[in-house]
Amino acid sequence: MRQIRFIPTEPGLYGVECDGGLSFVGTLRAAAQCEKAGEFDRACALRFDAVSALADALGDEEQELDYRDDEARAAVDCAAASSVDLLLAGEWELSAATAELTLSLDSEDHNGVTQTLAWAYLALGDMECYHDIEIDLDERSDYKAVMNLWAALIEKRAEAVTSAVAHLRSRFPEVYDEFRADEHPTTEAYAADLESERPSRATRARRLWLATEVLWSAFPDVVNTLKGL
Repeated sequence: MRQIRFIPTEPGLYGVECDGGLSFVGTLRAAAQCEKAGEFDRACALRFDAVSALADALGDEEQELDYRDDEARAAVDCAAASSVDLLLAGEWELSAATAELTLSLDSEDHNGVTQTLAWAYLALGDMECYHDIEIDLDERSDYKAVMNLWAALIEKRAEAVTSAVAHLRSRFPEVYDEFRADEHPTTEAYAADLESERPSRATRARRLWLATEVLWSAFPDVVNTLKGL
């Protein structure tokens, strides 16, 4: 039987011990091998299963995990990755719940899961929760510029929509062009630039599109607005 124990490492922080065949370190390693083999659904399933076991072990308790502990760090990383998996699968509520779980385990947000949570809240139309975490988002970032536009559209704030479009066009022209484009190819040149030390602004814009494409398929208002439809 799989078991997860939370072991105090210092006041307020816990390491993780697993047995019964469960290991978060092992789960991340196995998921990475699946992805390398092109078995992406299997990788997502492995992470989701491990995070489900973690949630069951926590119950109603909230534990701040010690990110210096190998298993604790892997548990946090697994939960963060699963929240992204679920977002990309269009499971907005599960993605939000898993991102919230991750943040309860890791208040320092080593994986930047607050961004995932913000996308999920916007997809759910939960503007109260979105605005609650908005202060923790990078206002200078390209993703926040897109979020500002989407939030204004959801809340039907016409002047804010106009302002957000103008800001995106002037401050992040590559993102503006990418979101208006009809095609977003993942060429060898794109992949090579993405792996470089300093990817170009155009490459970073395409990465943002590809990371959020599922949202624009389900909620086309942002793209339609930028295209002037």
